[in-house]
Amino acid sequence: MKKASKKLLICGLLSLSFSGTIIPSLETTIVYGEELTENKFVPKKLTLEQQENLIQELKNKYPTLSDYYLRETLRRQLKGDFRPVYEKISHGSRPFFLGIWDEQGLTVDAVGAAIDVAIGVLTGGSVSALAHLGKHEAKNILKQAIARVLGNKFISSGVIEFALNLASPGHAIAQWWDSQDAYPNNGHINF
Repeated sequence: MKKASKKLLICGLLSLSFSGTIIPSLETTIVYGEELTENKFVPKKLTLEQQENLIQELKNKYPTLSDYYLRETLRRQLKGDFRPVYEKISHGSRPFFLGIWDEQGLTVDAVGAAIDVAIGVLTGGSVSALAHLGKHEAKNILKQAIARVLGNKFISSGVIEFALNLASPGHAIAQWWDSQDAYPNNGHINF
């Protein structure tokens, strides 16, 4: 009996040690905001044409978001403020936050668009430009965008790699975050 349990213990330990290389999605990437000053990824200066192209690209991906929200997000991010827009406007008798915030939290589209705008700003004007970069550089830019928009967060490297293969990595990250928050899959990011 001791021999069988010893073999089982050895097999278990070996499988745990190799699981990180066999199944990379089990690894966790920590995206730290402090890394931003050490990294070379800084907001690029975008021409008016590049800004309009980015806004149009985002309008196609996020038809539920207003033109004002997308432009305000881009304007702020070009100045270095990557936080999602929370400005409150009155809409009848209850508060309305540019259509992206209600009593339940930020919408998945709003957070996804903020991450995609950050990617566009960091790549020089286009979210789709991420697909034309090398895998390592694209991964670093996506991590930077997440860190700037969401702050210090734990994101699985498998989720990051999956998101890189999509047309809207920001939306994929926001959907994943919604599936992990306090009220999963409700269409809102609950911090």
